[in-house]
Amino acid sequence: MTFGYDADVVKLWGMAGSNKLRDHGKSLAYAVADQISTKSPVIFIAHSLGGLVVEQALLLSWRANESSLQGLFAATAAVMFMGTPHSGSALAFWGRTIAKYLNVFRRTNKDILGVLEPRSEVLAAVEQDFQQMLLNPEIKIDVFCFYEELAMTGVGKVVPEESAILEQYPNLPIHANHSDMTKFASEADPGFVSVCGRLKTWIDELQKKKEGTTEAQKKEEAKEGNSRVYSGAVNSAGGPIFMGDQNAAGDQNFNFGGNK
Repeated sequence: MTFGYDADVVKLWGMAGSNKLRDHGKSLAYAVADQISTKSPVIFIAHSLGGLVVEQALLLSWRANESSLQGLFAATAAVMFMGTPHSGSALAFWGRTIAKYLNVFRRTNKDILGVLEPRSEVLAAVEQDFQQMLLNPEIKIDVFCFYEELAMTGVGKVVPEESAILEQYPNLPIHANHSDMTKFASEADPGFVSVCGRLKTWIDELQKKKEGTTEAQKKEEAKEGNSRVYSGAVNSAGGPIFMGDQNAAGDQNFNFGGNK
Protein backbone atom coordinates (compact mmCIF):
# COMPACT_ATOMS: atom_id res chain seq x y z
CA MET A 1 0.00 0.00 0.00
CA THR A 2 1.13 3.57 -0.56
CA PHE A 3 0.21 6.67 1.43
CA GLY A 4 0.48 10.21 0.09
CA TYR A 5 0.34 13.47 1.98
CA ASP A 6 0.88 17.13 1.15
CA ALA A 7 4.42 17.90 2.29
CA ASP A 8 5.21 20.45 -0.42
CA VAL A 9 7.00 23.57 0.71
CA VAL A 10 5.18 25.52 -1.96
CA LYS A 11 2.60 24.17 -4.39
CA LEU A 12 2.83 26.17 -7.57
CA TRP A 13 -0.58 25.04 -8.78
CA GLY A 14 -2.53 25.05 -5.56
CA MET A 15 -2.61 25.79 -1.88
CA ALA A 16 -0.20 23.97 0.42
CA GLY A 17 -1.86 21.75 3.02
CA SER A 18 -2.03 23.17 6.52
CA ASN A 19 -1.76 19.81 8.29
CA LYS A 20 1.04 19.56 10.79
CA LEU A 21 3.17 16.50 11.47
CA ARG A 22 0.82 15.02 14.06
CA ASP A 23 -2.14 15.41 11.69
CA HIS A 24 -0.31 13.51 8.96
CA GLY A 25 0.63 10.78 11.45
CA LYS A 26 -2.97 10.45 12.58
CA SER A 27 -4.19 10.22 9.00
CA LEU A 28 -1.66 7.50 8.22
CA ALA A 29 -2.51 5.48 11.33
CA TYR A 30 -6.23 5.39 10.59
CA ALA A 31 -5.71 4.82 6.85
CA VAL A 32 -3.57 1.72 7.43
CA ALA A 33 -5.62 0.43 10.37
CA ASP A 34 -8.74 0.48 8.21
CA GLN A 35 -7.08 -1.63 5.52
CA ILE A 36 -5.09 -4.33 7.28
CA SER A 37 -5.81 -7.62 8.97
CA THR A 38 -4.26 -7.72 12.43
CA LYS A 39 -3.02 -11.23 11.59
CA SER A 40 -0.78 -9.88 8.82
CA PRO A 41 2.52 -8.19 9.75
CA VAL A 42 3.12 -4.65 8.51
CA ILE A 43 6.45 -3.23 7.29
CA PHE A 44 6.67 0.53 6.79
CA ILE A 45 9.07 1.96 4.18
CA ALA A 46 9.36 5.72 4.63
CA HIS A 47 11.34 8.38 2.77
CA SER A 48 12.41 11.73 4.21
CA LEU A 49 9.62 13.49 6.13
CA GLY A 50 7.55 10.34 5.66
CA GLY A 51 9.68 8.68 8.34
CA LEU A 52 8.58 11.27 10.89
CA VAL A 53 4.97 10.72 9.82
CA VAL A 54 5.37 6.97 10.43
CA GLU A 55 6.86 7.63 13.87
CA GLN A 56 3.89 9.80 14.77
CA ALA A 57 1.48 7.16 13.50
CA LEU A 58 3.10 4.45 15.62
CA LEU A 59 3.25 6.63 18.72
CA LEU A 60 -0.44 7.43 18.33
CA SER A 61 -1.29 3.73 17.81
CA TRP A 62 0.80 2.67 20.80
CA ARG A 63 -1.10 5.03 23.11
CA ALA A 64 -4.53 4.56 21.55
CA ASN A 65 -7.57 3.08 23.24
CA GLU A 66 -9.20 2.10 19.95
CA SER A 67 -8.86 -1.57 19.05
CA SER A 68 -8.14 -0.86 15.36
CA LEU A 69 -5.14 1.35 16.17
CA GLN A 70 -3.94 -1.08 18.83
CA GLY A 71 -4.15 -3.77 16.16
CA LEU A 72 -2.03 -1.70 13.80
CA PHE A 73 0.69 -1.29 16.41
CA ALA A 74 0.64 -4.98 17.29
CA ALA A 75 0.90 -5.87 13.59
CA THR A 76 3.87 -3.56 12.90
CA ALA A 77 6.95 -5.74 12.39
CA ALA A 78 9.52 -3.31 11.01
CA VAL A 79 10.24 0.22 9.77
CA MET A 80 12.71 1.10 7.02
CA PHE A 81 13.79 4.75 7.11
CA MET A 82 15.26 6.25 3.95
CA GLY A 83 16.81 9.68 4.33
CA THR A 84 14.65 10.54 7.34
CA PRO A 85 15.88 13.66 9.22
CA HIS A 86 15.86 12.24 12.75
CA SER A 87 17.82 15.23 14.01
CA GLY A 88 16.74 17.87 11.53
CA SER A 89 18.06 19.10 8.23
CA ALA A 90 19.96 22.28 7.45
CA LEU A 91 17.91 22.52 4.27
CA ALA A 92 14.93 23.56 6.40
CA PHE A 93 16.57 26.94 6.81
CA TRP A 94 16.62 27.47 3.05
CA GLY A 95 13.09 26.14 2.75
CA ARG A 96 11.78 28.59 5.33
CA THR A 97 13.54 31.47 3.61
CA ILE A 98 12.01 30.59 0.25
CA ALA A 99 8.61 29.99 1.82
CA LYS A 100 8.71 33.35 3.57
CA TYR A 101 9.59 35.11 0.32
CA LEU A 102 6.94 33.35 -1.75
CA ASN A 103 4.27 33.59 0.92
CA VAL A 104 3.63 37.08 -0.41
CA PHE A 105 1.99 35.39 -3.38
CA ARG A 106 0.64 32.12 -2.04
CA ARG A 107 0.08 30.29 1.22
CA THR A 108 2.82 27.86 2.29
CA ASN A 109 3.01 25.24 4.99
CA LYS A 110 5.71 26.73 7.20
CA ASP A 111 4.66 24.59 10.17
CA ILE A 112 5.96 21.47 8.42
CA LEU A 113 9.21 23.26 7.59
CA GLY A 114 9.61 24.33 11.19
CA VAL A 115 9.55 20.69 12.31
CA LEU A 116 12.62 20.06 10.16
CA GLU A 117 14.74 22.74 11.81
CA PRO A 118 17.84 21.11 13.35
CA ARG A 119 16.92 22.50 16.78
CA SER A 120 13.20 21.88 16.46
CA GLU A 121 11.60 21.10 19.84
CA VAL A 122 8.80 19.26 18.07
CA LEU A 123 11.23 17.01 16.22
CA ALA A 124 13.24 16.39 19.40
CA ALA A 125 10.09 15.40 21.29
CA VAL A 126 8.96 13.03 18.52
CA GLU A 127 12.36 11.35 18.33
CA GLN A 128 12.69 11.03 22.09
CA ASP A 129 9.24 9.49 22.47
CA PHE A 130 9.74 7.16 19.51
CA GLN A 131 13.13 5.87 20.63
CA GLN A 132 11.96 5.42 24.22
CA MET A 133 9.04 3.41 22.87
CA LEU A 134 11.44 1.14 20.96
CA LEU A 135 13.45 0.53 24.14
CA ASN A 136 10.41 -1.04 25.78
CA PRO A 137 11.34 -4.75 26.09
CA GLU A 138 7.78 -5.75 25.22
CA ILE A 139 7.96 -4.00 21.84
CA LYS A 140 9.55 -5.95 19.00
CA ILE A 141 9.88 -3.67 15.97
CA ASP A 142 12.89 -4.00 13.67
CA VAL A 143 14.45 -0.76 12.36
CA PHE A 144 16.87 -0.11 9.51
CA CYS A 145 18.13 3.24 8.19
CA PHE A 146 19.41 4.18 4.73
CA TYR A 147 21.17 7.48 4.12
CA GLU A 148 22.10 9.40 0.96
CA GLU A 149 25.68 9.16 -0.24
CA LEU A 150 25.64 11.97 -2.82
CA ALA A 151 24.94 15.69 -2.55
CA MET A 152 22.36 17.54 -4.61
CA THR A 153 23.76 20.16 -6.98
CA GLY A 154 23.74 23.58 -5.36
CA VAL A 155 22.27 22.22 -2.14
CA GLY A 156 24.53 19.53 -0.69
CA LYS A 157 23.26 16.58 1.31
CA VAL A 158 19.70 17.26 2.33
CA VAL A 159 19.83 14.80 5.23
CA PRO A 160 23.42 13.99 6.23
CA GLU A 161 24.36 10.59 7.64
CA GLU A 162 24.44 11.75 11.26
CA SER A 163 20.82 12.89 10.98
CA ALA A 164 19.54 9.96 8.89
CA ILE A 165 20.69 7.14 11.16
CA LEU A 166 19.68 5.91 14.59
CA GLU A 167 22.89 4.76 16.26
CA GLN A 168 21.41 1.73 17.99
CA TYR A 169 20.15 0.28 14.70
CA PRO A 170 21.91 -0.98 11.54
CA ASN A 171 22.28 1.33 8.54
CA LEU A 172 23.64 1.49 4.99
CA PRO A 173 24.33 4.22 2.39
CA ILE A 174 22.61 4.42 -0.98
CA HIS A 175 24.76 5.82 -3.79
CA ALA A 176 22.34 8.57 -4.74
CA ASN A 177 21.18 11.99 -3.60
CA HIS A 178 18.20 12.62 -1.35
CA SER A 179 15.72 12.83 -4.21
CA ASP A 180 17.00 9.83 -6.17
CA MET A 181 17.68 7.42 -3.29
CA THR A 182 14.23 5.86 -3.76
CA LYS A 183 14.33 5.88 -7.57
CA PHE A 184 16.05 2.78 -8.90
CA ALA A 185 17.15 2.28 -12.50
CA SER A 186 16.63 -1.48 -12.48
CA GLU A 187 16.51 -4.58 -10.31
CA ALA A 188 20.30 -4.66 -10.54
CA ASP A 189 20.66 -1.18 -9.04
CA PRO A 190 22.84 -1.55 -5.89
CA GLY A 191 20.36 0.53 -3.87
CA PHE A 192 17.48 -1.65 -4.97
CA VAL A 193 19.45 -4.79 -4.12
CA SER A 194 20.21 -3.43 -0.62
CA VAL A 195 16.61 -2.47 0.07
CA CYS A 196 15.20 -5.76 -1.22
CA GLY A 197 17.84 -7.71 0.70
CA ARG A 198 16.75 -6.14 3.97
CA LEU A 199 13.08 -6.70 3.19
CA LYS A 200 13.73 -10.33 2.28
CA THR A 201 15.56 -10.86 5.57
CA TRP A 202 12.62 -9.45 7.52
CA ILE A 203 10.07 -11.46 5.55
CA ASP A 204 12.04 -14.69 6.00
CA GLU A 205 12.24 -14.08 9.76
CA LEU A 206 8.51 -13.40 9.92
CA GLN A 207 7.79 -16.58 7.94
CA LYS A 208 9.95 -18.67 10.29
CA LYS A 209 8.22 -17.12 13.29
CA LYS A 210 4.83 -17.90 11.77
CA GLU A 211 5.81 -21.49 11.01
CA GLY A 212 7.22 -21.91 14.52
CA THR A 213 4.01 -20.58 16.04
CA THR A 214 1.91 -22.85 13.84
CA GLU A 215 4.01 -25.89 14.78
CA ALA A 216 3.72 -25.06 18.48
CA GLN A 217 -0.05 -24.73 18.09
CA LYS A 218 -0.23 -28.09 16.34
CA LYS A 219 1.73 -29.76 19.15
CA GLU A 220 -0.49 -28.16 21.75
CA GLU A 221 -3.62 -29.25 19.90
CA ALA A 222 -2.23 -32.77 19.54
CA LYS A 223 -1.44 -32.86 23.23
CA GLU A 224 -4.94 -31.74 24.09
CA GLY A 225 -6.37 -34.24 21.65
CA ASN A 226 -4.50 -37.16 23.29
CA SER A 227 -5.57 -36.31 26.81
CA ARG A 228 -8.53 -38.25 28.16
CA VAL A 229 -10.74 -37.67 31.15
CA TYR A 230 -12.34 -40.68 32.79
CA SER A 231 -15.39 -40.57 34.92
CA GLY A 232 -15.01 -44.28 35.67
CA ALA A 233 -13.38 -46.36 38.41
CA VAL A 234 -9.79 -46.48 39.61
CA ASN A 235 -8.48 -49.81 40.89
CA SER A 236 -6.94 -50.06 44.32
CA ALA A 237 -5.69 -52.94 46.45
CA GLY A 238 -9.07 -53.24 48.09
CA GLY A 239 -10.99 -53.14 44.84
CA PRO A 240 -12.48 -50.35 42.74
CA ILE A 241 -12.96 -47.12 44.59
CA PHE A 242 -14.69 -45.40 41.67
CA MET A 243 -17.14 -46.93 39.27
CA GLY A 244 -16.53 -47.02 35.51
CA ASP A 245 -14.11 -48.48 32.94
CA GLN A 246 -11.64 -50.50 35.03
CA ASN A 247 -9.22 -51.27 32.16
CA ALA A 248 -8.89 -47.68 31.05
CA ALA A 249 -8.58 -46.37 34.55
CA GLY A 250 -6.01 -48.97 35.48
CA ASP A 251 -3.55 -47.51 32.96
CA GLN A 252 -3.63 -44.07 34.54
CA ASN A 253 -1.77 -42.50 37.44
CA PHE A 254 -3.77 -40.21 39.66
CA ASN A 255 -2.62 -37.79 42.34
CA PHE A 256 -5.40 -36.25 44.37
CA GLY A 257 -3.05 -34.41 46.69
CA GLY A 258 -3.88 -36.66 49.66
CA ASN A 259 -2.26 -39.65 51.36
CA LYS A 260 -1.72 -42.80 49.32
